Amino acid sequence: GAQEDARIRTLLSLFRVTGAANAAGKDPAEALKEADRKFCAETAERGGDGWADWFAQDGVMYPPNGRVDGREEIRARMVPAFASGMKLTWDPVTAVIAASGDLGYTQGRWVLSVPNAAGQDSTAATGNYVSIWKKEAGAWRVALDIGNRDPEE
Repeated sequence: GAQEDARIRTLLSLFRVTGAANAAGKDPAEALKEADRKFCAETAERGGDGWADWFAQDGVMYPPNGRVDGREEIRARMVPAFASGMKLTWDPVTAVIAASGDLGYTQGRWVLSVPNAAGQDSTAATGNYVSIWKKEAGAWRVALDIGNRDPEE
């Protein structure tokens, strides 16, 4: 209704895309996409530790079966998952920065792979994600991450 429309307008006003370049001359939205891609690369290199290190200290992750609060709880949940051979890759399609410059979000596609019986990577699932980012000491950190799985065909 009208109340929900007002909330959506408020949310959208918080995430106006700012066309202004930052001090380095880089589009802030592109800089956030680059941070998200580096998050993916470090996760590929370092597994659960690479994943957790990109979260804010008070970051929140919504896996398919619940909620995980805080960087160290996220680490405790994700280190064993990646150690099992799971691989998670993603690519941001969109990045939006708040007018304040210290809050933003990325959205894109993810692919989850697990080793099959022959030890080769096999795609287990694909889907969409949204990550909300905030600046901590000048660096982008994930404040909240949530994804959903594509329907099985």
